[in-house]
Amino acid sequence: MNWLFAAVPCWLICSGTALAVTSCTPKVCLLTNPKTYKADAFKHANTKYVSPKTGCNAASLGGYKKAIQALIDEKQVAVPANYDQFRAEMCSLKKIIVLPSYSSYPRFYSKFEDPELKHSGAGQADPPISGDKYVFLQPDTLSLSAATMLDRSLAVLKDKFGLTHSHSVKDNPAKSDASMALVVTLAHEIGHIRFHRDKKSLAVNKSCFLTDIETASWVPKSTPDPFNPNGRFRDFGDEIAGNDHTDADIPKPSQVKSTDDIAKIYDNGFASALAAASSEEDYVESFTLAVLQSYTSDDLTLNNGAAIFEHITNRPPDRTGKLIKKLDCAISPH
Repeated sequence: MNWLFAAVPCWLICSGTALAVTSCTPKVCLLTNPKTYKADAFKHANTKYVSPKTGCNAASLGGYKKAIQALIDEKQVAVPANYDQFRAEMCSLKKIIVLPSYSSYPRFYSKFEDPELKHSGAGQADPPISGDKYVFLQPDTLSLSAATMLDRSLAVLKDKFGLTHSHSVKDNPAKSDASMALVVTLAHEIGHIRFHRDKKSLAVNKSCFLTDIETASWVPKSTPDPFNPNGRFRDFGDEIAGNDHTDADIPKPSQVKSTDDIAKIYDNGFASALAAASSEEDYVESFTLAVLQSYTSDDLTLNNGAAIFEHITNRPPDRTGKLIKKLDCAISPH
């Protein structure tokens, strides 16, 4: 996850109050160099990193431009101060890039062009790097729902263990399926950008990340250093050796073998099953849930089989008291 700042500001925010709105549609673009663009070029020797090339006027982008601008313009939100954090992060992106085909890259992803890190592989010099930030969307994003997005994140449990699960939103939701899917996707990828961009403040001993996320649920000091290749651009849901739960009875996603195992994750301070994969995903999924709850009061649940429901949004306080602290930490300004 590595990249910069928008040429046209969407919101002017002062003390959490939105003062003015301008169009953010110029930054919604199509990737035009999918065969040569490698977000993880630093992993490959003699591979030179190049920034993504885009075209921003394609007719196919109309739906994305309208939907993303609607999120920027949204006034009916559940928690305005928290939603403004998300709004400001969206507007600080250099580009929101729609991939031309689903095979362009395996999933949704983000890139932060951190000027303190090398982006080309060994043997190649970097181009000028200035801190740009990008989020990449798959071409079917607007046809999805938040429930479908979250089902996909648990699909491995069904594929490997045959577990039955599905997410659903209450009847007559206040927000549309497409808008909620877009919020979930953008918030998750922006969460990764925040984690890597703000790594220095997150590493300070007084940081809430250390006290309310890492120390609360993970072996202390086990979070990989984002300056190290092991802590940089990672595949979806990667589980990192040594970055383990302090409570060994709580499984990581790959260790889930029953609905009881899923319940252990949700009942012990994790925003989602994916959050239990690593301390970075714990932070990112906490940010995602905080944003989703700031956007809508709709009740999103996970059917865990046998009529067992886990609340995703509007969840009662867990017995550990950890989740609310994680959400507050992740959404707070760093």
